[in-house]
Amino acid sequence: MSPQATHEDYQAALELVPTDWRRIPLRHLFDRVKILGFVDETMLSVYRDQGVIAKDEARNPNKSAEDRSIYQLVDQGWLVVNRMKAWQGSVGISSLRGIVSGHYICFRPIHGEDSRFLNWLLRSGPFIGHFGSISRGVRPGQIEIDNDQLESTLLPLPPLEQQRRIADFLDDQVTRIEAAIASRTSQMDHLTDSLR
Repeated sequence: MSPQATHEDYQAALELVPTDWRRIPLRHLFDRVKILGFVDETMLSVYRDQGVIAKDEARNPNKSAEDRSIYQLVDQGWLVVNRMKAWQGSVGISSLRGIVSGHYICFRPIHGEDSRFLNWLLRSGPFIGHFGSISRGVRPGQIEIDNDQLESTLLPLPPLEQQRRIADFLDDQVTRIEAAIASRTSQMDHLTDSLR
């Protein structure tokens, strides 16, 4: 994700969409919901670098509220948006079932699209720039996304099989990069140990 992405990048990306791709408003793919009372579910959170993950997997100094009844249920394929940090990339499609902060915006899917593709799309630089352009507030660090404009956001969608191929390719590239980083880290650790 590029922190320098702007609304213009989003507009430019939409203009490059092939003619056989659909442009569907987010509200036609997801229903906004707020389901409370599932206090025994796994705590989840949405992070700008990782998307939606189990909270205990992240190094997060923020404490969860003791009253878990205020947390919202999400399930696989649901869209989770941190309303105050969407402009930084704190948006994602969950691959897990659990509960998230009551301050997030949660959307249940009503579509048959590929969730992995949607996750890549919504977390891409042009979309993060767009989320910044539709967020308002007193100070840059404390701005909140406009719900109506979020739900009106157009999503460019290729045919389903193409969505799957794109998501497969991106998942594979990330796996390769992570393996290369792990290998390099291991080599550096061995080198450091041998120099001691």
